Amino acid sequence: MLKYMMIDDATSMNQFISMMGVYLRELEDDMKITDEIVQKYSTSLVNKSSPLRINELLLKDEKPIGFFALKIDQEGDKGYTRVGECYIMELYIDQLDRRKGYGSAMFSHICNMMRDKGVSHIYLTSLLSDSTTFWIKQGFTITSEICPDNDLPILLYEIHRSI
Repeated sequence: MLKYMMIDDATSMNQFISMMGVYLRELEDDMKITDEIVQKYSTSLVNKSSPLRINELLLKDEKPIGFFALKIDQEGDKGYTRVGECYIMELYIDQLDRRKGYGSAMFSHICNMMRDKGVSHIYLTSLLSDSTTFWIKQGFTITSEICPDNDLPILLYEIHRSI
C-alpha cells in the first residue's frame, strides 16, 4: 500500500537524508558528494517547508521508496521563477522500485495537490535522459526555454482540470 508522508520529524528527516544521498550521488557520479553536502541540502529543503513548499516521502508498506520536493513560485523568489506555477525541484524513486508505476503515482499525487491549490502548470528541468523520457511519458513537453540556473531546457506540463 502506498502512502505519502510529510517530512516533519526526526525519523522522516533521517529517511529523507539517506535517500537524498543516494539520489545526489546517482545524479553527480563524477563529483564527490559528501555526507555534509547531502545533510546541508536536505536540511535546507525541509527547513523551507510551507504551504507553498512541499516535501514528502513515498512509503510502500511503511518503507520509504521515494520522495519529492516542490514549490509554487511567488513574486520575489530567488533564481528562475514562473510565478504561480509549480516547480518540481527533486523527485526520486529508489532504483529497486523503478518501472513499477510508483513515479507515475507520485506525479499524479502532485498534480492532484496542485490542482486543489489552483495551479495550472508544473515545470522542471531534467539532467538525465532516462528522467526526461519519464517526464515526456507523463505529458510534459520540452520547451525552447533554457533555465539560467542550470542551462537545461524547461519541461512544462499543463494540469488538466477535473470535470
